Amino acid sequence: MLSFDTVAEEIVGKGWFALFLIGMGFWINTSSAGVITASVFLAGFPNTRCYIAPYDNEKHYSNLTDDVIETTFVPWNDVTNGPDRCQRNVIDDSWCTDNISTYSCLNSSNVVGVTKCMDGYVYDRSQFKETVITEWDLACEKYSLVSFSNSFLFVGVAIGSLVGGIISDRFGRLLTCRYGLGLGILAGVAISFSPNVFAFSFLRAIEITFTFSAVVAGFTYISEISPPAWRLPVTLLFNTFFGLGCCFLSLFAFYWRKWRELQIAFTLIMLTPGFLYTFVVPKSPRWLFGRGNINQSKKVSETIAKRSGNVFPQKAWETIVKEFNHEKKSVSTKHINTVKEVFNRPHSRFLILCNMFVWFVTSLVYYGLILNSGTLAGDPILNNTLGGVMEALACTFGIFAITKFGCVKSEVAGLSLAGISCLISTTIAEVAKNNHGLRMFGTVLAMIGRFGISMCFGIIYNHTVQMFPTSGRTTALGLSSMAGRIGTIITPWTIQLQYSIPWLTQTIFGLIALLGAITAGFLIETKDCKLIMTFPEAERFYREKMKDTLTQKFFKLYKLKQEDEKEELNKTNGRESVA
Repeated sequence: MLSFDTVAEEIVGKGWFALFLIGMGFWINTSSAGVITASVFLAGFPNTRCYIAPYDNEKHYSNLTDDVIETTFVPWNDVTNGPDRCQRNVIDDSWCTDNISTYSCLNSSNVVGVTKCMDGYVYDRSQFKETVITEWDLACEKYSLVSFSNSFLFVGVAIGSLVGGIISDRFGRLLTCRYGLGLGILAGVAISFSPNVFAFSFLRAIEITFTFSAVVAGFTYISEISPPAWRLPVTLLFNTFFGLGCCFLSLFAFYWRKWRELQIAFTLIMLTPGFLYTFVVPKSPRWLFGRGNINQSKKVSETIAKRSGNVFPQKAWETIVKEFNHEKKSVSTKHINTVKEVFNRPHSRFLILCNMFVWFVTSLVYYGLILNSGTLAGDPILNNTLGGVMEALACTFGIFAITKFGCVKSEVAGLSLAGISCLISTTIAEVAKNNHGLRMFGTVLAMIGRFGISMCFGIIYNHTVQMFPTSGRTTALGLSSMAGRIGTIITPWTIQLQYSIPWLTQTIFGLIALLGAITAGFLIETKDCKLIMTFPEAERFYREKMKDTLTQKFFKLYKLKQEDEKEELNKTNGRESVA
Protein backbone atom coordinates (compact mmCIF):
# COMPACT_ATOMS: atom_id res chain seq x y z
CA MET A 1 0.00 0.00 0.00
CA LEU A 2 1.40 3.39 -1.04
CA SER A 3 1.16 6.63 0.93
CA PHE A 4 1.65 10.27 0.04
CA ASP A 5 5.24 9.87 1.24
CA THR A 6 5.94 7.99 -1.98
CA VAL A 7 4.88 11.00 -4.04
CA ALA A 8 6.61 13.49 -1.71
CA GLU A 9 9.89 11.59 -2.05
CA GLU A 10 9.81 11.82 -5.84
CA ILE A 11 8.48 15.35 -6.34
CA VAL A 12 10.50 17.19 -3.66
CA GLY A 13 13.70 15.21 -3.82
CA LYS A 14 16.69 16.13 -1.67
CA GLY A 15 18.11 19.12 -3.52
CA TRP A 16 18.25 22.87 -3.10
CA PHE A 17 14.51 23.37 -3.65
CA ALA A 18 13.68 21.01 -0.76
CA LEU A 19 15.97 23.12 1.45
CA PHE A 20 14.29 26.27 0.15
CA LEU A 21 10.83 24.99 1.12
CA ILE A 22 11.98 23.85 4.56
CA GLY A 23 13.72 27.19 5.03
CA MET A 24 10.37 28.98 5.38
CA GLY A 25 9.48 27.11 8.57
CA PHE A 26 12.99 27.52 9.93
CA TRP A 27 12.96 31.28 9.35
CA ILE A 28 9.55 31.68 10.99
CA ASN A 29 10.81 29.94 14.12
CA THR A 30 13.98 32.07 14.06
CA SER A 31 11.95 35.28 14.07
CA SER A 32 9.50 33.99 16.70
CA ALA A 33 12.41 33.55 19.15
CA GLY A 34 12.88 37.31 19.29
CA VAL A 35 9.17 37.86 19.90
CA ILE A 36 9.04 35.39 22.80
CA THR A 37 12.34 36.29 24.48
CA ALA A 38 12.39 40.05 23.74
CA SER A 39 11.51 40.89 27.35
CA VAL A 40 15.10 39.98 28.30
CA PHE A 41 15.97 43.37 26.79
CA LEU A 42 12.64 45.22 26.50
CA ALA A 43 11.97 44.70 30.21
CA GLY A 44 15.57 44.39 31.39
CA PHE A 45 15.90 45.25 35.09
CA PRO A 46 19.05 47.40 35.49
CA ASN A 47 20.76 48.15 38.77
CA THR A 48 18.66 50.73 40.57
CA ARG A 49 18.27 52.66 43.80
CA CYS A 50 15.90 55.18 45.28
CA TYR A 51 15.98 58.72 43.98
CA ILE A 52 17.20 60.82 46.91
CA ALA A 53 15.61 64.26 46.93
CA PRO A 54 17.02 66.85 46.88
CA TYR A 55 20.57 65.46 46.66
CA ASP A 56 20.14 63.73 43.27
CA ASN A 57 19.41 67.12 41.70
CA GLU A 58 22.65 67.75 39.81
CA LYS A 59 21.91 71.44 39.28
CA HIS A 60 22.04 72.18 42.99
CA TYR A 61 24.39 69.41 44.17
CA SER A 62 26.77 68.96 41.24
CA ASN A 63 29.70 68.11 43.53
CA LEU A 64 27.85 65.31 45.31
CA THR A 65 28.99 61.99 43.84
CA ASP A 66 26.92 58.83 43.43
CA ASP A 67 29.29 57.02 45.78
CA VAL A 68 28.53 59.44 48.61
CA ILE A 69 24.77 59.18 48.01
CA GLU A 70 24.82 55.39 47.84
CA THR A 71 27.05 55.00 50.89
CA THR A 72 24.87 57.32 52.92
CA PHE A 73 21.34 56.71 51.73
CA VAL A 74 21.24 53.13 50.37
CA PRO A 75 20.92 50.45 53.08
CA TRP A 76 22.45 46.99 52.78
CA ASN A 77 20.03 44.12 52.14
CA ASP A 78 21.13 41.01 54.06
CA VAL A 79 18.78 38.75 52.05
CA THR A 80 20.10 39.71 48.60
CA ASN A 81 23.64 40.43 49.87
CA GLY A 82 23.69 43.73 48.06
CA PRO A 83 22.48 47.35 48.15
CA ASP A 84 18.73 47.57 48.67
CA ARG A 85 16.93 48.51 45.44
CA CYS A 86 13.67 49.47 47.06
CA GLN A 87 14.47 51.24 50.33
CA ARG A 88 16.46 54.28 51.47
CA ASN A 89 17.91 55.51 54.72
CA VAL A 90 16.31 58.48 56.41
CA ILE A 91 19.08 60.94 57.35
CA ASP A 92 18.87 63.67 59.95
CA ASP A 93 20.15 66.47 57.73
CA SER A 94 18.52 69.33 59.62
CA TRP A 95 21.95 70.78 60.47
CA CYS A 96 23.35 70.46 56.94
CA THR A 97 22.62 74.03 55.92
CA ASP A 98 25.95 75.46 57.03
CA ASN A 99 28.03 72.43 56.05
CA ILE A 100 26.42 71.35 52.77
CA SER A 101 29.41 72.43 50.70
CA THR A 102 31.56 69.73 52.30
CA TYR A 103 28.73 67.21 52.78
CA SER A 104 30.28 66.25 56.10
CA CYS A 105 26.80 66.00 57.58
CA LEU A 106 25.84 63.26 55.12
CA ASN A 107 27.10 60.07 56.71
CA SER A 108 25.67 56.81 57.99
CA SER A 109 26.00 57.89 61.63
CA ASN A 110 23.07 60.26 61.05
CA VAL A 111 20.68 57.51 59.91
CA VAL A 112 17.45 57.69 61.91
CA GLY A 113 15.34 55.14 59.98
CA VAL A 114 14.56 53.31 56.73
CA THR A 115 11.68 53.97 54.33
CA LYS A 116 10.48 52.98 50.86
CA CYS A 117 11.41 54.99 47.79
CA MET A 118 9.24 58.09 47.88
CA ASP A 119 10.47 60.03 44.84
CA GLY A 120 11.09 57.40 42.19
CA TYR A 121 14.31 55.65 41.21
CA VAL A 122 17.73 56.18 39.71
CA TYR A 123 18.63 53.59 37.06
CA ASP A 124 21.97 52.42 35.73
CA ARG A 125 21.75 53.26 32.02
CA SER A 126 25.24 52.10 31.05
CA GLN A 127 23.87 48.93 29.42
CA PHE A 128 20.51 50.09 28.05
CA LYS A 129 19.36 53.64 27.68
CA GLU A 130 15.67 52.83 28.12
CA THR A 131 13.57 49.78 29.02
CA VAL A 132 9.91 49.58 29.97
CA ILE A 133 11.04 49.43 33.60
CA THR A 134 13.04 52.65 33.42
CA GLU A 135 10.43 54.48 31.33
CA TRP A 136 7.41 53.61 33.50
CA ASP A 137 9.16 53.15 36.86
CA LEU A 138 8.22 49.47 37.20
CA ALA A 139 10.80 48.67 39.87
CA CYS A 140 10.14 47.11 43.29
CA GLU A 141 6.44 46.67 44.11
CA LYS A 142 5.48 47.59 40.53
CA TYR A 143 7.71 44.84 39.09
CA SER A 144 4.77 42.44 39.36
CA LEU A 145 3.37 44.27 36.31
CA VAL A 146 6.38 43.01 34.33
CA SER A 147 5.70 39.46 35.56
CA PHE A 148 2.06 39.90 34.56
CA SER A 149 3.15 41.12 31.13
CA ASN A 150 5.38 38.08 30.56
CA SER A 151 2.74 35.72 31.90
CA PHE A 152 0.12 37.29 29.62
CA LEU A 153 2.54 36.83 26.72
CA PHE A 154 2.53 33.06 27.30
CA VAL A 155 -1.26 33.08 27.39
CA GLY A 156 -0.92 34.41 23.85
CA VAL A 157 1.45 31.53 23.02
CA ALA A 158 -1.17 29.06 24.28
CA ILE A 159 -3.94 30.70 22.24
CA GLY A 160 -1.69 30.86 19.18
CA SER A 161 -0.90 27.15 19.50
CA LEU A 162 -4.57 26.22 19.67
CA VAL A 163 -5.92 28.66 17.10
CA GLY A 164 -2.97 28.16 14.76
CA GLY A 165 -3.61 24.42 14.61
CA ILE A 166 -7.32 24.83 13.97
CA ILE A 167 -6.93 27.53 11.32
CA SER A 168 -4.06 25.68 9.69
CA ASP A 169 -6.17 22.52 9.33
CA ARG A 170 -9.14 24.51 8.05
CA PHE A 171 -7.57 27.10 5.71
CA GLY A 172 -4.12 25.74 5.00
CA ARG A 173 -0.58 25.96 6.31
CA LEU A 174 0.59 28.69 3.96
CA LEU A 175 -2.37 31.01 4.47
CA THR A 176 -2.02 30.72 8.26
CA CYS A 177 1.68 31.59 8.03
CA ARG A 178 0.96 34.58 5.78
CA TYR A 179 -1.78 36.16 7.85
CA GLY A 180 -0.15 35.22 11.16
CA LEU A 181 3.10 36.98 10.23
CA GLY A 182 1.36 39.90 8.52
CA LEU A 183 -0.82 40.66 11.55
CA GLY A 184 2.14 39.94 13.82
CA ILE A 185 4.14 42.66 12.06
CA LEU A 186 1.34 45.19 12.54
CA ALA A 187 1.01 44.32 16.24
CA GLY A 188 4.80 44.38 16.68
CA VAL A 189 5.08 47.87 15.24
CA ALA A 190 2.16 49.03 17.38
CA ILE A 191 3.98 47.82 20.52
CA SER A 192 6.71 50.40 19.96
CA PHE A 193 4.07 53.15 20.38
CA SER A 194 2.61 51.76 23.64
CA PRO A 195 1.63 54.58 26.04
CA ASN A 196 1.74 52.38 29.18
CA VAL A 197 2.55 48.90 30.44
CA PHE A 198 -1.02 47.65 29.99
CA ALA A 199 -1.09 48.50 26.28
CA PHE A 200 2.41 47.04 25.99
CA SER A 201 1.29 43.75 27.59
CA PHE A 202 -1.89 43.46 25.54
CA LEU A 203 -0.18 44.18 22.22
CA ARG A 204 2.65 41.73 22.94
CA ALA A 205 0.09 39.02 23.64
CA ILE A 206 -1.64 39.86 20.36
CA GLU A 207 1.67 39.80 18.47
CA ILE A 208 2.70 36.40 19.81
CA THR A 209 -0.79 34.94 19.22
CA PHE A 210 -0.50 35.77 15.52
CA THR A 211 3.19 34.91 15.26
CA PHE A 212 2.93 31.60 17.08
CA SER A 213 0.00 30.50 14.96
CA ALA A 214 2.42 30.93 12.03
CA VAL A 215 5.04 28.86 13.91
CA VAL A 216 2.57 25.99 14.38
CA ALA A 217 1.56 26.13 10.72
CA GLY A 218 5.20 26.45 9.62
CA PHE A 219 6.23 23.40 11.61
CA THR A 220 3.38 21.39 10.11
CA TYR A 221 4.31 22.62 6.63
CA ILE A 222 7.93 21.48 6.80
CA SER A 223 6.84 18.15 8.34
CA GLU A 224 4.56 17.55 5.35
CA ILE A 225 6.84 18.88 2.63
CA SER A 226 10.07 17.18 3.82
CA PRO A 227 11.27 14.00 2.14
CA PRO A 228 10.49 11.07 4.51
CA ALA A 229 14.18 10.40 5.19
CA TRP A 230 14.64 14.03 6.30
CA ARG A 231 11.55 14.32 8.48
CA LEU A 232 13.05 13.39 11.87
CA PRO A 233 16.20 15.56 11.61
CA VAL A 234 14.21 18.45 10.12
CA THR A 235 11.64 18.48 12.93
CA LEU A 236 14.37 18.21 15.56
CA LEU A 237 16.46 20.95 13.90
CA PHE A 238 13.39 23.22 13.99
CA ASN A 239 14.25 24.29 17.55
CA THR A 240 17.87 24.87 16.58
CA PHE A 241 16.70 27.93 14.68
CA PHE A 242 14.94 29.19 17.80
CA GLY A 243 18.41 29.38 19.36
CA LEU A 244 19.66 31.20 16.27
CA GLY A 245 16.83 33.70 16.75
CA CYS A 246 18.06 34.41 20.30
CA CYS A 247 21.49 35.22 18.84
CA PHE A 248 19.92 37.60 16.29
CA LEU A 249 17.99 39.32 19.09
CA SER A 250 21.26 39.91 20.96
CA LEU A 251 22.78 41.45 17.84
CA PHE A 252 19.83 43.83 17.50
CA ALA A 253 20.00 44.70 21.22
CA PHE A 254 23.68 45.59 20.81
CA TYR A 255 22.85 48.26 18.22
CA TRP A 256 19.48 49.47 19.52
CA ARG A 257 19.70 50.32 23.23
CA LYS A 258 16.22 51.83 23.61
CA TRP A 259 13.35 49.38 23.86
CA ARG A 260 11.06 51.13 21.36
CA GLU A 261 13.79 51.20 18.71
CA LEU A 262 14.71 47.56 19.39
CA GLN A 263 11.08 46.45 19.14
CA ILE A 264 10.36 48.08 15.80
CA ALA A 265 13.74 47.12 14.29
CA PHE A 266 13.45 43.42 15.16
CA THR A 267 9.82 43.26 14.03
CA LEU A 268 10.41 44.76 10.60
CA ILE A 269 13.77 43.17 9.83
CA MET A 270 13.06 39.64 11.13
CA LEU A 271 9.32 39.07 10.55
CA THR A 272 9.04 40.67 7.12
CA PRO A 273 11.22 38.10 5.24
CA GLY A 274 9.04 35.26 6.57
CA PHE A 275 5.92 37.09 5.45
CA LEU A 276 7.36 37.61 1.94
CA TYR A 277 8.50 33.98 1.90
CA THR A 278 4.87 32.82 1.97
CA PHE A 279 4.26 34.38 -1.47
CA VAL A 280 6.98 32.38 -3.23
CA VAL A 281 6.53 28.86 -1.82
CA PRO A 282 3.71 26.52 -2.94
CA LYS A 283 0.90 25.25 -0.74
CA SER A 284 1.26 21.92 1.01
CA PRO A 285 0.14 19.30 -1.54
CA ARG A 286 -0.38 16.81 1.30
CA TRP A 287 -2.86 19.15 3.01
CA LEU A 288 -4.71 19.74 -0.27
CA PHE A 289 -4.84 15.98 -0.88
CA GLY A 290 -6.13 15.27 2.64
CA ARG A 291 -8.86 17.89 2.17
CA GLY A 292 -10.02 16.12 -0.99
CA ASN A 293 -8.71 18.81 -3.39
CA ILE A 294 -7.11 16.14 -5.57
CA ASN A 295 -6.76 18.19 -8.78
CA GLN A 296 -5.25 21.20 -7.02
CA SER A 297 -2.90 18.92 -5.08
CA LYS A 298 -1.75 17.38 -8.36
CA LYS A 299 -1.07 20.80 -9.92
CA VAL A 300 0.99 21.89 -6.91
CA SER A 301 2.86 18.57 -6.90
CA GLU A 302 3.68 18.94 -10.60
CA THR A 303 4.96 22.48 -9.96
CA ILE A 304 7.18 21.30 -7.11
CA ALA A 305 8.51 18.42 -9.22
CA LYS A 306 9.33 20.82 -12.07
CA ARG A 307 11.15 23.28 -9.79
CA SER A 308 13.02 20.42 -8.13
CA GLY A 309 14.12 19.06 -11.52
CA ASN A 310 12.19 15.80 -10.96
CA VAL A 311 9.60 13.88 -12.97
CA PHE A 312 6.08 13.76 -11.60
CA PRO A 313 5.27 10.08 -10.64
CA GLN A 314 2.01 9.62 -12.56
CA LYS A 315 1.54 5.91 -11.76
CA ALA A 316 2.19 6.33 -8.04
CA TRP A 317 -0.22 9.28 -8.04
CA GLU A 318 -3.02 7.27 -9.64
CA THR A 319 -2.49 4.47 -7.12
CA ILE A 320 -2.72 6.68 -4.01
CA VAL A 321 -5.80 8.44 -5.43
CA LYS A 322 -7.54 5.07 -5.82
CA GLU A 323 -6.53 4.00 -2.32
CA PHE A 324 -7.65 7.36 -0.90
CA ASN A 325 -11.08 7.10 -2.52
CA HIS A 326 -11.48 3.50 -1.36
CA GLU A 327 -10.49 4.37 2.21
CA LYS A 328 -12.82 7.36 2.18
CA LYS A 329 -15.79 5.10 1.39
CA SER A 330 -14.92 2.38 3.89
CA VAL A 331 -13.95 4.54 6.86
CA SER A 332 -16.31 4.50 9.85
CA THR A 333 -18.11 7.71 10.71
CA LYS A 334 -18.53 6.75 14.37
CA HIS A 335 -17.32 9.53 16.66
CA ILE A 336 -14.78 8.56 19.34
CA ASN A 337 -14.19 10.74 22.39
CA THR A 338 -10.40 10.50 22.40
CA VAL A 339 -10.01 12.35 25.72
CA LYS A 340 -12.29 9.79 27.37
CA GLU A 341 -10.47 6.94 25.64
CA VAL A 342 -7.02 8.00 26.83
CA PHE A 343 -8.13 8.49 30.44
CA ASN A 344 -10.32 5.37 30.60
CA ARG A 345 -7.43 2.95 30.18
CA PRO A 346 -5.02 2.47 33.13
CA HIS A 347 -1.76 2.40 31.17
CA SER A 348 -2.76 5.22 28.81
CA ARG A 349 -3.98 7.33 31.75
CA PHE A 350 -0.73 6.78 33.65
CA LEU A 351 1.42 7.69 30.63
CA ILE A 352 -0.55 10.78 29.62
CA LEU A 353 -0.37 12.17 33.16
CA CYS A 354 3.38 11.48 33.36
CA ASN A 355 3.89 13.03 29.91
CA MET A 356 1.87 16.12 30.82
CA PHE A 357 4.00 16.64 33.93
CA VAL A 358 7.22 16.27 31.92
CA TRP A 359 5.92 18.89 29.45
CA PHE A 360 4.96 21.18 32.36
CA VAL A 361 8.41 20.90 33.96
CA THR A 362 10.33 21.20 30.69
CA SER A 363 8.42 24.30 29.57
CA LEU A 364 8.67 26.01 32.96
CA VAL A 365 12.43 25.47 33.28
CA TYR A 366 13.15 26.04 29.58
CA TYR A 367 11.51 29.46 29.38
CA GLY A 368 12.66 30.27 32.90
CA LEU A 369 16.32 29.88 31.95
CA ILE A 370 15.74 31.90 28.76
CA LEU A 371 14.05 34.84 30.49
CA ASN A 372 16.48 34.71 33.41
CA SER A 373 19.58 35.11 31.24
CA GLY A 374 19.49 38.89 31.78
CA THR A 375 20.04 38.50 35.55
CA LEU A 376 23.10 36.25 35.33
CA ALA A 377 26.60 37.52 36.04
CA GLY A 378 28.21 39.03 32.97
CA ASP A 379 26.92 41.01 30.01
CA PRO A 380 23.22 40.24 29.32
CA ILE A 381 23.72 40.49 25.54
CA LEU A 382 26.56 37.96 25.67
CA ASN A 383 24.59 35.70 28.02
CA ASN A 384 21.58 35.70 25.71
CA THR A 385 23.83 34.91 22.73
CA LEU A 386 25.53 32.04 24.55
CA GLY A 387 22.12 30.72 25.56
CA GLY A 388 21.06 30.70 21.91
CA VAL A 389 24.25 28.89 20.91
CA MET A 390 23.70 26.27 23.64
CA GLU A 391 20.15 25.76 22.40
CA ALA A 392 21.28 25.26 18.81
CA LEU A 393 23.93 22.76 19.91
CA ALA A 394 21.48 20.94 22.18
CA CYS A 395 18.83 20.49 19.49
CA THR A 396 21.46 19.24 17.04
CA PHE A 397 22.86 16.85 19.64
CA GLY A 398 19.31 15.65 20.31
CA ILE A 399 19.26 13.94 16.90
CA PHE A 400 22.27 11.85 17.88
CA ALA A 401 20.87 11.20 21.37
CA ILE A 402 17.54 9.85 20.09
CA THR A 403 19.23 7.66 17.49
CA LYS A 404 21.76 6.24 19.95
CA PHE A 405 19.96 6.12 23.29
CA GLY A 406 16.26 6.60 22.58
CA CYS A 407 13.82 9.27 23.78
CA VAL A 408 13.41 8.23 27.43
CA LYS A 409 17.10 8.11 28.34
CA SER A 410 17.71 11.36 26.45
CA GLU A 411 14.88 13.15 28.29
CA VAL A 412 16.04 11.85 31.67
CA ALA A 413 19.62 12.93 30.90
CA GLY A 414 18.55 16.39 29.70
CA LEU A 415 16.32 17.10 32.71
CA SER A 416 18.91 15.72 35.15
CA LEU A 417 21.65 17.87 33.62
CA ALA A 418 19.43 20.95 33.85
CA GLY A 419 18.41 20.21 37.44
CA ILE A 420 21.91 19.51 38.75
CA SER A 421 23.37 22.53 36.92
CA CYS A 422 20.73 24.87 38.34
CA LEU A 423 21.28 23.63 41.92
CA ILE A 424 25.08 23.87 41.72
CA SER A 425 24.77 27.29 40.04
CA THR A 426 22.62 28.49 42.95
CA THR A 427 25.14 27.20 45.49
CA ILE A 428 28.00 28.90 43.64
CA ALA A 429 26.07 32.19 43.51
CA GLU A 430 25.47 32.08 47.27
CA VAL A 431 29.11 31.31 48.05
CA ALA A 432 30.56 33.69 45.46
CA LYS A 433 29.15 36.95 46.84
CA ASN A 434 31.49 39.51 45.17
CA ASN A 435 33.92 36.96 43.71
CA HIS A 436 33.66 37.67 39.98
CA GLY A 437 35.30 34.39 38.94
CA LEU A 438 32.90 32.23 40.92
CA ARG A 439 29.91 34.23 39.74
CA MET A 440 30.94 33.70 36.11
CA PHE A 441 31.31 29.98 36.85
CA GLY A 442 27.70 30.08 38.05
CA THR A 443 26.73 31.59 34.69
CA VAL A 444 28.56 28.77 32.86
CA LEU A 445 26.60 26.22 34.89
CA ALA A 446 23.35 27.98 34.01
CA MET A 447 24.28 27.68 30.33
CA ILE A 448 24.92 23.96 30.78
CA GLY A 449 21.45 23.74 32.30
CA ARG A 450 20.10 25.56 29.24
CA PHE A 451 21.76 22.92 27.04
CA GLY A 452 20.11 20.06 28.94
CA ILE A 453 16.63 21.51 29.05
CA SER A 454 16.79 22.61 25.39
CA MET A 455 17.68 19.07 24.33
CA CYS A 456 14.74 17.72 26.30
CA PHE A 457 12.41 20.37 24.87
CA GLY A 458 13.37 19.34 21.35
CA ILE A 459 12.77 15.65 22.06
CA ILE A 460 9.47 15.56 23.98
CA TYR A 461 7.40 16.67 20.98
CA ASN A 462 8.60 13.77 18.84
CA HIS A 463 8.35 11.32 21.74
CA THR A 464 4.73 12.27 22.40
CA VAL A 465 3.84 11.75 18.74
CA GLN A 466 5.48 8.31 18.74
CA MET A 467 4.15 7.11 22.11
CA PHE A 468 0.40 7.53 21.61
CA PRO A 469 -1.84 5.87 18.97
CA THR A 470 -2.89 7.50 15.71
CA SER A 471 -6.53 7.62 16.82
CA GLY A 472 -5.60 9.81 19.81
CA ARG A 473 -2.24 11.32 18.86
CA THR A 474 -3.49 14.87 18.36
CA THR A 475 -5.42 14.70 21.64
CA ALA A 476 -2.35 13.49 23.54
CA LEU A 477 -0.22 16.20 21.95
CA GLY A 478 -2.84 18.84 22.73
CA LEU A 479 -3.15 17.80 26.40
CA SER A 480 0.64 17.70 26.82
CA SER A 481 1.10 21.05 25.11
CA MET A 482 -1.61 22.56 27.34
CA ALA A 483 0.29 21.37 30.42
CA GLY A 484 3.43 22.93 28.98
CA ARG A 485 1.69 26.27 28.46
CA ILE A 486 0.57 26.28 32.10
CA GLY A 487 4.24 25.92 33.01
CA THR A 488 5.23 28.89 30.83
CA ILE A 489 2.48 31.09 32.32
CA ILE A 490 3.83 30.36 35.82
CA THR A 491 7.47 30.97 34.80
CA PRO A 492 7.58 34.81 35.11
CA TRP A 493 6.24 34.68 38.67
CA THR A 494 8.86 32.09 39.57
CA ILE A 495 11.58 34.42 38.23
CA GLN A 496 10.23 37.34 40.27
CA LEU A 497 10.94 35.41 43.50
CA GLN A 498 14.70 35.91 43.09
CA TYR A 499 14.38 39.65 43.69
CA SER A 500 13.23 38.84 47.22
CA ILE A 501 15.12 35.58 47.83
CA PRO A 502 18.00 35.31 45.31
CA TRP A 503 18.55 31.55 45.58
CA LEU A 504 14.89 30.49 45.37
CA THR A 505 14.22 30.70 41.60
CA GLN A 506 17.15 28.55 40.48
CA THR A 507 16.47 26.12 43.34
CA ILE A 508 12.89 25.67 42.15
CA PHE A 509 14.11 25.10 38.59
CA GLY A 510 16.69 22.57 39.80
CA LEU A 511 14.40 20.54 42.06
CA ILE A 512 11.45 20.45 39.67
CA ALA A 513 13.76 19.45 36.77
CA LEU A 514 15.04 16.49 38.80
CA LEU A 515 11.45 15.52 39.65
CA GLY A 516 10.67 15.74 35.93
CA ALA A 517 13.64 13.47 35.18
CA ILE A 518 12.27 10.83 37.56
CA THR A 519 8.83 11.10 35.93
CA ALA A 520 10.31 10.85 32.41
CA GLY A 521 11.85 7.54 33.46
CA PHE A 522 8.32 6.08 33.74
CA LEU A 523 7.55 6.77 30.07
CA ILE A 524 7.60 4.11 27.33
CA GLU A 525 10.60 3.93 25.00
CA THR A 526 9.57 4.10 21.33
CA LYS A 527 12.97 3.65 19.69
CA ASP A 528 12.73 1.25 16.72
CA CYS A 529 8.98 0.80 17.34
CA LYS A 530 6.29 1.24 14.70
CA LEU A 531 3.58 3.84 15.20
CA ILE A 532 0.55 2.44 17.04
CA MET A 533 -2.86 2.80 15.39
CA THR A 534 -5.60 2.20 18.02
CA PHE A 535 -6.11 2.56 21.77
CA PRO A 536 -6.57 -1.20 22.43
CA GLU A 537 -3.38 -1.91 20.51
CA ALA A 538 -1.57 0.83 22.45
CA GLU A 539 -2.79 -0.48 25.80
CA ARG A 540 -1.49 -3.97 25.06
CA PHE A 541 1.81 -2.49 23.85
CA TYR A 542 2.17 -0.47 27.07
CA ARG A 543 1.45 -3.47 29.29
CA GLU A 544 3.97 -5.59 27.45
CA LYS A 545 6.63 -2.87 27.75
CA MET A 546 5.96 -2.44 31.49
CA LYS A 547 5.79 -6.17 32.23
CA ASP A 548 7.60 -7.09 35.48
CA THR A 549 9.02 -3.57 35.89
CA LEU A 550 9.07 -1.58 39.14
CA THR A 551 6.75 0.94 37.48
CA GLN A 552 4.11 -1.73 36.90
CA LYS A 553 4.42 -3.13 40.41
CA PHE A 554 4.51 0.21 42.24
CA PHE A 555 1.57 1.75 40.36
CA LYS A 556 -0.29 -1.61 40.11
CA LEU A 557 -0.61 -1.47 36.32
CA TYR A 558 -1.59 -5.07 35.61
CA LYS A 559 -5.03 -5.22 34.01
CA LEU A 560 -6.32 -4.05 30.67
CA LYS A 561 -9.66 -2.36 30.19
CA GLN A 562 -12.43 -5.01 30.03
CA GLU A 563 -13.17 -4.66 26.30
CA ASP A 564 -9.44 -4.65 25.54
CA GLU A 565 -9.07 -7.93 27.46
CA LYS A 566 -11.90 -9.45 25.42
CA GLU A 567 -10.29 -8.29 22.16
CA GLU A 568 -6.94 -9.73 23.20
CA LEU A 569 -8.61 -13.03 24.21
CA ASN A 570 -10.37 -13.26 20.84
CA LYS A 571 -7.09 -12.64 19.02
CA THR A 572 -5.35 -15.31 21.12
CA ASN A 573 -8.16 -17.83 20.44
CA GLY A 574 -7.99 -17.00 16.76
CA ARG A 575 -4.27 -17.68 16.63
CA GLU A 576 -4.73 -20.99 18.49
CA SER A 577 -7.49 -22.17 16.14
CA VAL A 578 -5.32 -21.36 13.13
CA ALA A 579 -2.46 -23.35 14.66
